[in-house]
Amino acid sequence: MHTDAFFSLRGLEDPQEVPAAVLVVPKPKRKRRRAVHPSVPFTPSTTVPDELIRDADWVVVSSSGGKDSQAMLSYVVRRAKALGMLDKVVVVHADLGRAEWEGTRELAELQARLCGVRRFEVVTSGVDFLDRVETRHGKLKAKAEEEALERGEDPAQAKVAPAWPSSSARWCTVICTSSPR
Repeated sequence: MHTDAFFSLRGLEDPQEVPAAVLVVPKPKRKRRRAVHPSVPFTPSTTVPDELIRDADWVVVSSSGGKDSQAMLSYVVRRAKALGMLDKVVVVHADLGRAEWEGTRELAELQARLCGVRRFEVVTSGVDFLDRVETRHGKLKAKAEEEALERGEDPAQAKVAPAWPSSSARWCTVICTSSPR
């Protein structure tokens, strides 16, 4: 088995000498726009949970009311109680509008209360999540049709990118930090 092409560094000084299969050009990294207050460091001074709780003014736990949120809340509350700092914990639920299951907010609030958390907040962008998906679909469809026309193709056959957020199309957090798009 020939492995030289994958593991050898010979010839990297001169890209002309490197076989095409070996030459890998990394994609440039996009700079992310800072989405938090400038006083918040990009890298925390520690990653030790108890130290993070001690150092924090508030410990904010986002809760969807689901099992993962409940598990995280339980862990954070257990650590905060052990430190005598349960009063720092705040549970925040992001209301998605029509996409929200009936009773979800109430469930998240009940979970917070049962854990002993006194402060529960609901945040919303003021725009319904499904409205945003529909608007995004319309924009993506128009773009796909325009590009198809430019290529001389039938716009009715244009493939439209998915409008739902995903790991490759992350736009949910924008809802809470900007005006409607």
